[in-house]
Amino acid sequence: MLATSPLLPDHPALPLLGGWRLVRRLSRTRYFELFLAAPATCDPDWPADYVVKSARQEADAAPVAARLLQREVQVARSIAHPHLATILDEQTRHDPPFVVQPFYEGKPWELMMSCNEGRIASACWTGRQIAEALQALHQAGWVHGDVKPSNVIVSPVGHATLIDLGSARRLDRNGQVIPESLLELTAGYAAPEWFLDQPRVTPAADVYSLGVCLYETLTGERLFPYEEPRRLLEAHREELPPHLRHKNPQVPADTARLVHRMLAKDPTARPSIGAVIETLVRTEIAFFSQTADIPA
Repeated sequence: MLATSPLLPDHPALPLLGGWRLVRRLSRTRYFELFLAAPATCDPDWPADYVVKSARQEADAAPVAARLLQREVQVARSIAHPHLATILDEQTRHDPPFVVQPFYEGKPWELMMSCNEGRIASACWTGRQIAEALQALHQAGWVHGDVKPSNVIVSPVGHATLIDLGSARRLDRNGQVIPESLLELTAGYAAPEWFLDQPRVTPAADVYSLGVCLYETLTGERLFPYEEPRRLLEAHREELPPHLRHKNPQVPADTARLVHRMLAKDPTARPSIGAVIETLVRTEIAFFSQTADIPA
């Protein structure tokens, strides 16, 4: 796990947590605290290149945080993939709940949206890697459920990792998400079918969310520029996005068509995740033949 904000000051008297020595607090979110950590058995000079993700203990956050951590462990135990976050250690059945992950060096994908240089090649390179991670998740019987740029870490050499698997949902034998009460979604990236009275959600929901990420990375603009969550949900259900090539004419026509198909309101009209990978690979190859700047 990578800190997505500057390092915070050292927490006074940071304790040991399980077999881990907490070195520095990295960030605090609604449900979690993230700490840079090292194995407690190692020399104090040992590099702190792990992250402990610990449930916040406030009464309103603790139960949800514990369940999200348990889900992350459940998913990580069922699948391993080079573009998916992994769990190295965990304590989720008694207090204080936490998981341990590698420190993923890099930046959130969202910080790359303002970079014009190499925008198309970079978007397709990153998007294809995340599509591969999603394909592996879907084949293992999961939907990620919260694909968004802040949940993608891109390393300095261009390796992308999809993080935060706590929102993942299990698929039933018909390929639909099993209903459950715990639901953490991000309005700006969630597929419209999540919000139906009787939702029938399939892996196509992740395809839609990845389509939003690609649209925003390729254009440098939000898909729907609304702040109020209800207005955002209405837009995802009813509003057609502006044509991508009107925003960025340099995007290849087949790539633009792919993204708009990914953003179809009807889940059955969206391409499979395999088709997404194939089209993005073709775009990568086309740009690779023109420039040597694409990461290896």
